[in-house]
Amino acid sequence: MVRIIHGCNNGIVLRNMIRKELRSHPKIERIELSMNGGITDLIIKQEG
Repeated sequence: MVRIIHGCNNGIVLRNMIRKELRSHPKIERIELSMNGGITDLIIKQEG
């Protein structure tokens, strides 16, 4: 898992870019949204 802390107080541009661009990345199994709008967790695919 990779936790990205992007913040949410001054807009959502960075959050939206992270979630959109990494949604279809081949190494990402899924994206988990936190109750805290300033955090996005990326679940990495296991190899093997």
